[in-house]
Amino acid sequence: MEIITFDSAAFREIKKSLEIISNYVLNKTDDLGENWVDEYDVCTYLKISRRTLQRIRYENLLTYSLIRGKVLIQMKEVRRLIESGIIKCDNERLADLYEGHKAYLEQRKRNRK
Repeated sequence: MEIITFDSAAFREIKKSLEIISNYVLNKTDDLGENWVDEYDVCTYLKISRRTLQRIRYENLLTYSLIRGKVLIQMKEVRRLIESGIIKCDNERLADLYEGHKAYLEQRKRNRK
């Protein structure tokens, strides 16, 4: 076994830095662009059919991941589809998707504690 010693001031500084990083990571829910939503949520909030979303996927207009049969799409991809006019909907529906996903993340965060 190896014993490593160092100054207590350096230890406190490292501990403080780790707490700052930890708080940043745990509280980083502002930018939902990197979060993933499933195709059911996208279709429900944007009021499009699953077939429409499937067609968009097959035409390679959408980047997605398929995990155990579940289609997951990044929020930034949904925003890109709307801004490019591939999916025609107003910003209110996109805001509803963001709010619904944000509520889901908050509920999941509460359940973990």
